[in-house]
This record gives sequence, C-alpha cells and structure tokens, in this order.
Amino acid sequence: MCSPNERRGSPPFNRIRTPHDRIRRERILAGAATGLPREDIRRVIYHIVPEQEFRTALEGPAFVPAALARDGFVHCSFEGSVIAVANDYFAGVPGRLLLLELTPEKLSSETRHESPAPLPTGGSAHLAQAALFPHVYGPIDRVAITRVGVLRRTATGFEWPSSFTSLDSFLAADPPARP
Repeated sequence: MCSPNERRGSPPFNRIRTPHDRIRRERILAGAATGLPREDIRRVIYHIVPEQEFRTALEGPAFVPAALARDGFVHCSFEGSVIAVANDYFAGVPGRLLLLELTPEKLSSETRHESPAPLPTGGSAHLAQAALFPHVYGPIDRVAITRVGVLRRTATGFEWPSSFTSLDSFLAADPPARP
C-alpha cells in the first residue's frame, strides 16, 4: 500500500529516488532554515538596499538595483537570513538600510532559488543561515514590493525593522535620507 505522499506523486521526505527528489528535499530544508512555515517558503522574499540607491533606482514601474548589472541577478533572502546578510555585506554602508518585502508571484522577472552566490567583499555568517537564496533575474516590479522597513543599526549589528509600511506610504511619508 502506498503512503498518502506517494499516492499524490510526491516521495516521502526522507526517501530520495531521483535528482528532482534531492532538489525538493533541499528546498524543504532551506524553507525550514528561513523560519517560515513550510507552506509559506516561497510567498515572501526580501531585498536589502541602501535607501539612497533605492530612491535613485526606482524608475516608473520597476526598481533596477545596481547589482543586476554587476551580477546578472538581484540578491534576495528569506526572513531567516536577512540579518546575517545585512551584517555581512552592509555593516559599513552609510545611511539608512531598507528591507523590501517582495511577493515573488508579482515579479515579471524569473526568480530562482539557488545556492548562495557570495560576493568577495562580504562575510560568511549568512551562508550558515540557508542552503538556498532567492535570486531575481531582472528588475523588481514596483507592484511586487509589498512593504518597506528600515533595518535598525545597533552596536552589534542590524536588527529587524520595528515596523513595515506600504511602498506608496513610505515614499510619501519619508523624505530622502541624507548620507
């Protein structure tokens, strides 16, 4: 008799039969590392960006980060790795650091969940936080930016934003920060 998972065409979590099963297992494990419930793994991703760069690169219907031209994709994170990524790559960046909450389904650009692509200028603490990171292969559509938060700086690094607001409310209420 087959288990309920096998009847639906999905192998049990601990039984790896094909390369597809191995990828599925890695994605499930990556979801567990994000701190999100497994069913929410792919619903929300985050992009960290200095406020100055964000305001400059937000043009019309899309945000085109500088990393897109440099790396060929936009680096994003799941919730569980955001703070480690911020500390590894943005500790010395002046000004406010924004956390963009993105809905992948609203992106017109392809999003892939891939092994980390660390930059030579960053640390490595974030590599222990997740096996896979979301990479967006194109501009970030304005409609995909669900909410905006400001990462708080402390003596020991960054902390999660105390609140988030919609993109339109953020742009209307917050004057550009000066570096």
